[in-house]
Formats: sequence, C-alpha cells, structure tokens
Amino acid sequence: MTTAANHDLADKINAILSLQYGSLIRHIGEAKPHLSARTWKAWHALDNLQDHRQMRIHLLVRILVEDMDKQPAPTDFDQTVGFAHFLTLDALMPKFVKELEETRKHLQSLLPTKKSAMDDKIQSVIELCDKDIQAVGVAMKLASQTPSTLG
Repeated sequence: MTTAANHDLADKINAILSLQYGSLIRHIGEAKPHLSARTWKAWHALDNLQDHRQMRIHLLVRILVEDMDKQPAPTDFDQTVGFAHFLTLDALMPKFVKELEETRKHLQSLLPTKKSAMDDKIQSVIELCDKDIQAVGVAMKLASQTPSTLG
C-alpha cells in the first residue's frame, strides 16, 4: 500500500472512530432515556449496544496502531449529541439504526485493504454493527407490541 493510500485509509478509519466516540449509543451507558412500562423490555433488548460500541472502538484503534503504525486522531464531540439525554427511547432507536448503518457503509467502503488481518478486523466491526442493528430492530418491535399505559 502506498504512503498516500495508507494515509488516506488512516484518515477514513479515524473518521469512523470519531463516529464511534461521539455515538448516540454512548448515552446508553451515561444516562437512561425516559422509560415507561411500554419501553422497559425494549430498553433491555439493547443491553449489548454499549459493549459492542467499545469493542468497535478497540478494534479500530488496533487497526490504526498495530496494522498501520498510526495513532488515533483527536476526536471532536458534536455538542448536540447531549440533547439525546432528553429523547425517549422511541425517538432514539431509529437514530441508533441510522448511525449503525452509516458506520457499516463507511467500513464496507474500506474493503479490501490488501492486508487480510486488517480486513478481518474491519469485518468484525461490520458484524458488530449488524448485531446491533438486529438488536435495535428487536427492541423497536418489542416497543411497538407492548401496549401503552397512557391508554
């Protein structure tokens, strides 16, 4: 891989890493959205999202450091993400799906890299995105099937 191509790939991975650091999913670990009896089961269907986000970050950093001999770039945080603390779970779940699909799309655009070990790690990150998209789908279904207590 040429130096320019290597630098371009590192920039793209850093952009994806930045998405993961600033992810709305981090709010699952930082604060609970407003939960009701209707959304309680859906909330618990999302238990692994925060852990998977951390695993994605770990794998992306390993690609940069171990496979490319690069450092992760400093990350800017979108201050508007803080407003997610005031959203309901119903409002957050479609945003989670959109974010995960965007991440998956960016990752897929990196393949193939000409390094099979790096490709394997990228594929692992894609698989984590897919698992989380499925989990959010289950949670959305649970939320839609549970009757509202507002009656």
